Amino acid sequence: MDLLAQIFQYDVLNTLTRALEDDELNLVADHTDFVFVDGEEGDYGVIRYSDAQGNAVAVLTLHGGDSEDVTLTEFGAVLVRQRLQALFSRVIEEKVIAQPAVPVRD
Repeated sequence: MDLLAQIFQYDVLNTLTRALEDDELNLVADHTDFVFVDGEEGDYGVIRYSDAQGNAVAVLTLHGGDSEDVTLTEFGAVLVRQRLQALFSRVIEEKVIAQPAVPVRD
């Protein structure tokens, strides 16, 4: 995998984790199995996310430090994918397509 693909993959995984806290998705976080130590690298455990109807969306496992894993349910994958694709399309439109072209000098 080339460097750009690796960076993009890392950024997408980071964005996925942050998407679970997105106000528009309005997910409920169950911190029952999460241990708050210092609000940073010392925290560890499992956070389970569901929608307002109780449908399971994802499980976020924090291993302490900066290590974490996200597992989406089938329902969650569709829900989160739709939100991220809409955001990605908007950002591409605003930052790439709508920007005036800059002339290239030889």
